[in-house]
Amino acid sequence: MATSNLTTAQVNRHIRQTLAAAFPGTEFTVSARRGDFPLVAWTDGPSTTQVREITDALKQAETLTLATVGGPRTGPNPLEGVNLRHDASPASLAEAEGWWRVRHGDADPADYADSFRTPQGHYVRADFGTSQILALAYDVVMPARCPGGEQ
Repeated sequence: MATSNLTTAQVNRHIRQTLAAAFPGTEFTVSARRGDFPLVAWTDGPSTTQVREITDALKQAETLTLATVGGPRTGPNPLEGVNLRHDASPASLAEAEGWWRVRHGDADPADYADSFRTPQGHYVRADFGTSQILALAYDVVMPARCPGGEQ
């Protein structure tokens, strides 16, 4: 097994493969320029907390062993940090707005809205409707759509 410094591309590929194995069906992109923290981005799928648990474990390892064409390659772990960007798809936002409208009917989402509980018991704090819809998308809709994603 070769031991050497790992390239940014190799580390990014390892992060993407580790996340893909943990959350099948979710597409992750990992990008970084040399010297920057990698940016992990995905739409829908697992929560930011679930992804951060995995990236934090990768960060804490002293060494990383990666599968390469020439065989396994081990090197000192260069990860000092990882940035995360979790996006909501239009379909998730539309479903979340549907849940919001069950409680608020034809109210304007730009207006302030009272707190409420979803039929599943999820508490949504009082806020502007648009913020409540985002909270529903991230906390209710997306975890339910991700295998093993419900918290």
